[in-house]
Amino acid sequence: MSPEQVVRWLQSVYEQLPVGTCDGCIDCALRCAGEVPMLVAEYQAICQHLQNQDQSVPSPPPRRPGQMMPPCRFLDEASRLCVIYPVRPLICRLFGVVEWLPCPMGKQTAAVEDGLNLMHRYAELGPHPFSYWHGQR
Repeated sequence: MSPEQVVRWLQSVYEQLPVGTCDGCIDCALRCAGEVPMLVAEYQAICQHLQNQDQSVPSPPPRRPGQMMPPCRFLDEASRLCVIYPVRPLICRLFGVVEWLPCPMGKQTAAVEDGLNLMHRYAELGPHPFSYWHGQR
């Protein structure tokens, strides 16, 4: 698939996902840990979003005692929100809409029946963590 086709496919998938009353609250964000897999198109959208917001790329936070992984670098603990919510990668958009990522607040209900197939297709496109695309390997 060409880069343009990937972008069109992602947009199509995003548009098909139910939005419900999700506002990116901290309850899902607390589950967001480590490096989130994303496609290069999603990485580019995140960088553009941060640039448009006059924000620099957040450094990965350290792992706290008792945590398996550090929190997601895009979780703003002060505001208790995701700083890239409008351009979040697919895996983040699936919270509350697939059965294996339920919304802890009950704001969303699992509505995507082919979520597993969707993730298989996504995996075939070569997602990598943000740090991979950002050259922090």
